[in-house]
Amino acid sequence: MAKALKVGMIGCGEIAYKASGEAIERAENVDMVMAMDVVPDAAASFGERFGIPHTTDIGDLLGNEEVDAVVISTPHYLHEPLTVQAAEAGKHVMCEKPIACTLEQADR
Repeated sequence: MAKALKVGMIGCGEIAYKASGEAIERAENVDMVMAMDVVPDAAASFGERFGIPHTTDIGDLLGNEEVDAVVISTPHYLHEPLTVQAAEAGKHVMCEKPIACTLEQADR
C-alpha cells in the first residue's frame, strides 16, 4: 500500500469538524496528524475529537516534519497569508474557497 499523506488542519471551526475533518478521517490514504487553531478551546476540542495533537501556534504545525500537507479551514481573509506561509514552509496546501479575497492576493 502507498504511504498515507499526513495532513495538518489549520482552523478547527465548524467546517473543519463537519466536512474536512470527517472526510480526512474516512480517507484510506490520508492521516490527519495535527490540528491548529488560535482559539485554545477549538484546537483542544478538535484534537480530542480526532485523536491528534493540537496547538495554537502555526509555527508548531508548519515546523512539524511529519506534516506533508495542510488543509486551511479559516476565515476567508486568512486564506492567502496562511497559504503563502504554508507553501514557504514546504507544505502542500489545500485551501477552502475562496483561496483569497482579491485577485492580487490569489496571484501571490
